[in-house]
Amino acid sequence: AVLTNPLLNASNTALRVTGRMDTVDWECARSSRDRTRSIGVKICNWGHVAVPEAAKDAYVGLEWTAAFRDVLPRRHPSSPYACDASPEIVAQAGPSWKHSLLYQHRLNNSLCDDKFNPTSGVDAHWSWEVAGPPGDVGFVKGTGGAALHVPVVDTLGGISLHASINGGFIRPITYGGLCPSTTSITDRFYVGGPIQLRGFMHSGIGPRAETGGKSTAGGDALGGDLFYTATVAASIPFPGISLLRDNGMRLFTFANAGTLTGLDATPASAI
Repeated sequence: AVLTNPLLNASNTALRVTGRMDTVDWECARSSRDRTRSIGVKICNWGHVAVPEAAKDAYVGLEWTAAFRDVLPRRHPSSPYACDASPEIVAQAGPSWKHSLLYQHRLNNSLCDDKFNPTSGVDAHWSWEVAGPPGDVGFVKGTGGAALHVPVVDTLGGISLHASINGGFIRPITYGGLCPSTTSITDRFYVGGPIQLRGFMHSGIGPRAETGGKSTAGGDALGGDLFYTATVAASIPFPGISLLRDNGMRLFTFANAGTLTGLDATPASAI
């Protein structure tokens, strides 16, 4: 459920109130599902969009969220009282309560020649999230990234070079013992797949358990506290087929790299 109320006449700035109930299936990556029931209040400069990436221009938003989460390990197909998941996932099973404040800023390719298929310009995004009491998880989490698109020659209709880098970290905060000293699998980063790191399966890199459920190849993904991904690419208008070329389709060659790891288990100082 969503309620949006403009704060100024003829302005996109609005107060957005949301309520959400959903279950996300991660059994293919970490033999569990995440059930979430949450309420949130957000003030942003594009109040009518569902996600920041959908804004037509640069996005700035501040959001408060209270979320009740539940990690549900995959059940054994022939023994309903047993779990078909690694011990590490089973140990994380159960409810948690997240109370957080999130700040996001995205340029959304507003400084590029095209929002969806840029060949010239720069882009960037960053966010900060802090969670703590009255919730029972505490952390500070930061993410960010930048991209550069440079046209180099007019040969073959225009060759452009592209480079991007993204990264993030999460650090537990105990608040004097009120919150755990380790991060939850629900809050950690997962890297892999065509959007983040081409050539790898979803959640295909980073810390893993030795075992996993039958639906998880190579052990359950446990997530990490620190990651980066980097990509360099070159593109040209799609050759040979004018219909694709005239509609902005381009042919890419690329190379990417990245990593996902844990941090020292010692939590940050209590706040």
